[in-house]
Amino acid sequence: MADTAHLATEYFIVHPFFSIDNRRNVKMPVSRPVLLCILGMFVGIFITWCISSLARYQPVRCATQQETQSSNGLVLIGIMTAAKYVDTRAYNVWKTWAQHVPGKVLFFVAEDTETIHPDLPLVRLKGVDDTYPPQKKSFAMVKWMAENYLDDFDWFLRADDDLYVRGDELEALLRSLDSSRAHVIGQAGLGNSAEYGLLALGSTDNYCMGGPGVVMSKETLRLVSPHLQSCLKHLLTTHEDVELGRCIRKHVGVACTWNYEMQKLFHNNQSTMKFQSLQYGYMRVEPQFKKFRPPHRTTLSVRRHAYVQQTFAPLQALSEMKLRTNFRLNNSTMVENSHIHMILPLRGRSEIFSSRGVALMKGAEKVPPEGLMFFTDVDMLFTCDALHRIRLNTILNAQVYFPIVFSEFSPESWSENDRLLADAFHYGRRRGYFRHFGYGLAALYKVVKSNNLRIMRSPEPGLVHIYHPIHCPEGMPQAQRNMCHGSKAASLASIDALVDQISHYT
Repeated sequence: MADTAHLATEYFIVHPFFSIDNRRNVKMPVSRPVLLCILGMFVGIFITWCISSLARYQPVRCATQQETQSSNGLVLIGIMTAAKYVDTRAYNVWKTWAQHVPGKVLFFVAEDTETIHPDLPLVRLKGVDDTYPPQKKSFAMVKWMAENYLDDFDWFLRADDDLYVRGDELEALLRSLDSSRAHVIGQAGLGNSAEYGLLALGSTDNYCMGGPGVVMSKETLRLVSPHLQSCLKHLLTTHEDVELGRCIRKHVGVACTWNYEMQKLFHNNQSTMKFQSLQYGYMRVEPQFKKFRPPHRTTLSVRRHAYVQQTFAPLQALSEMKLRTNFRLNNSTMVENSHIHMILPLRGRSEIFSSRGVALMKGAEKVPPEGLMFFTDVDMLFTCDALHRIRLNTILNAQVYFPIVFSEFSPESWSENDRLLADAFHYGRRRGYFRHFGYGLAALYKVVKSNNLRIMRSPEPGLVHIYHPIHCPEGMPQAQRNMCHGSKAASLASIDALVDQISHYT
């Protein structure tokens, strides 16, 4: 019987096609090419799944500032700043959004300006000082960009040092436009109520306000650059943004585009805003109103509004960077360590509630006295930016850092779009939540010589807690077991996902 089956199998392979009579008694075999095709499909699907899974957890290499600021030919951003702001506003811009723009960022200063930050890319404009209004500095900056980078970029942005730019949205907008055509884009203006009609603007003229930023295409810059010196000699107002807009209108023939997206892309710090009132209240009165037909009268309740403004004390503001600098100046006797010692417990996940503290203490014993320690867990993903912020936010003898991490829900409750994402650093409300109640991750120096430490708490997008099943052993103390069950329940799914499940049963 075995031989018969063996012969039949060989017959199916060698003779894959049968007549109609044979098919009545024998099952139709599958040809070898079809089998190989099906097998190849399964192998391909399996390899694709493996690659996508590995890509989600692949290590990230810390890019240098030179790599981040590589010129990709899209936009050159010129930022005007002054000597009194070059080490504060300008440097804060350079260390934040300037690292995430699709192009190159340069800071334009007066000829004799100095900085304490050697990595800050400064362009010192010859013959220019910090005189305000900065007409000469603005025109000289635009002229310099045209002479040095006109052929290297498609777009050019003139900005101030109190501007915040959304680099990803700026890239999407600029790539949708044609830089070979004359464009000047920004938030258009005609002047405030006191200046309206006094800026020598024509009935169809306007200008791009300088505070929120002005974007020029390569063609616009090419056409206006030969006339900048002449425009500077024939100013009609003291507003450099008005005069730049007038120059572009005259020699290029385009006005500022009334672009709604610019309100979302650029955020300007308007520090001169004044509050009309600090307190608001009203008093209810009931006056008598006569109707037109006496003797009928009626009583109506109305409100009498009162606005009260009271000055309690002059406002004082201190930037976070300045505060950190003061802290570090007070601790000049010891040098901070730029290396981070990451301490994490590995053994006994089921025993983690009772042994984690002991494991962290054992790990801290191996750190040198001046070491910067970061207590973390094995199921955490981190980025290079997160490590950089850990170093910035942990100050020797002054400040400890407790980052608020993003914790994933069970992938079974994710939306279809979340499942398609290649990496873990996405923060949808159905994908996970920031653990504001968690203090398990901490960064501090081993040796502390102060009893007055400042605690720093902030959401950290570069730290993601990967979901894993939570096991709560029966032998745990009741209080810890209740906490374990609470953490387990909170990590299963979002409220949105639970509502969707309930809807199936209602």
